[in-house]
Amino acid sequence: MKMQNLIRSLLCSSLMLTATVPALADERGDKALQELDKSMTAAPKQYFIFDLITKDPGKEPKKFTYKVYLKGSDSRRIEFLEPGDQRGFKVLLTGDLMYTYLPAFNKVRRVAGHVRDQGFMGTAYSYDEISIVVYSPVFEGKFISETDKTITVEATRRPGKEGAFRFPKLVFVLDKTHHQPLEIAYYNEQGEKVKTETRSQYECKGAFCNPKLMKMVDHGRNNVESLMIRKEWIPNPQIDEDLFTVRSLQKR
Repeated sequence: MKMQNLIRSLLCSSLMLTATVPALADERGDKALQELDKSMTAAPKQYFIFDLITKDPGKEPKKFTYKVYLKGSDSRRIEFLEPGDQRGFKVLLTGDLMYTYLPAFNKVRRVAGHVRDQGFMGTAYSYDEISIVVYSPVFEGKFISETDKTITVEATRRPGKEGAFRFPKLVFVLDKTHHQPLEIAYYNEQGEKVKTETRSQYECKGAFCNPKLMKMVDHGRNNVESLMIRKEWIPNPQIDEDLFTVRSLQKR
């Protein structure tokens, strides 16, 4: 009987020890996502100008130039500057809501949730990918591996967050220095990798760091790729709060 009790005790201890391993891994993965969010929102406000070039095999490349105003983790305003026929087109993201302004019709329209997974202006990016700023509220992290310079984390969408982001799983390769992505792989419900995003040429201004080059490849569209090239970046600029309101889209 004593021997049976000893064996039972050892088995229970072994099971408890085994059970703690995923928790530790998840804790480390969650922390990595939180550090990512903190790094990406270190500047309360930011201003950018980007060139966005899309290369679709067999077609002429398409180029857009636009400016972005970013506030915190949930407000973003995009305004197109070029080409001429797109000048004045605007996108406002605030919380879970998204609006577009069409200058030709002088109309503001709310973007429905079911169309947010469509290509943004024909690029490899969708409205979802351009709208997300922080990841830990939507995804649970799981540590996968690390090197001297990087950490790889699998991010699984939290229950009840299906409407917040369409991809159920992302895999991040994060740079340990900046706590920001070098690569993001996007997986669909079937577990297939459907998109790959890379970010490079990081630049830091004080405590704020940002990549100069981002590339998204859509494997489901014949590997269409879009290059996002940062032309200008100002952390903590003076930005009018009214710029992030729906009514401002028609005014300026």
